[in-house]
Amino acid sequence: MLESFVVGELQRALPMQDADYRLYHWRNADRCEIDILIDGGSHLVNVEIKSSASVGSADFKHLKWFASDGPSRSRTCTGIVSYLGQDMLTFGNRTCALPVSSLWSSIDA
Repeated sequence: MLESFVVGELQRALPMQDADYRLYHWRNADRCEIDILIDGGSHLVNVEIKSSASVGSADFKHLKWFASDGPSRSRTCTGIVSYLGQDMLTFGNRTCALPVSSLWSSIDA
């Protein structure tokens, strides 16, 4: 249910963007999954949705694989874990965790 909510909020924001962004879901035969791919042409934003108040480096496993060794290895990728915590957290190499609440409020970085 949380994934559907986040997708819905992102879809509502698409018409307000300056560029043409497309949302996708991706899963391979090995069940490696990316909840949301935001395709902006030369740049992909890969989003994993977690219904947890905490996040750790293991939550970025598929995002990092997708960006470095997976289908998007030739494109610039940013990996985001959207979670139920309160803080914006950086995990290096274009990866971060953002609270789900950042979809409707500002974040103090």
